[in-house]
Amino acid sequence: NVFILSALITVVTFLIVKVEIENIYLYNKGVEVKAYVYKLRSIKTGSRSVYEFEVSNERYTGEDLNFKLGDSIQVIYLPQNPKINRTAKAVNRDWCVLLYRKIFE
Repeated sequence: NVFILSALITVVTFLIVKVEIENIYLYNKGVEVKAYVYKLRSIKTGSRSVYEFEVSNERYTGEDLNFKLGDSIQVIYLPQNPKINRTAKAVNRDWCVLLYRKIFE
C-alpha cells in the first residue's frame, strides 16, 4: 500500500509541476492569438468551454471554464507546439506565474 501511495503521489506531483512549468513557459515565450468558443462540453460541475484558434493554416483547440458559446477570447500558445495553449486569463492568474513575476520582474 505504501508503494502504491508513493507512486500515486509522484505521478500527481509530476502532472502539477508539468502544468506549472508550461504556464511559466507560456508567459515568457508564448504568442497571443484570438480564439473562439465553438462548443460547450458538459462535466459534472457545469460545462467547459472548448475554443479553437488557427496557426499557419492549422487549427488547434483547448478548454477552459466560464466562457459562453461564440465568445472571442485571447489564447497564448507555444510557437514550437501550439497544442500547448491556455487562455491568457488562465496564464496571467496562475499562482506560479504570479510568483515568477514577483521574483524575476
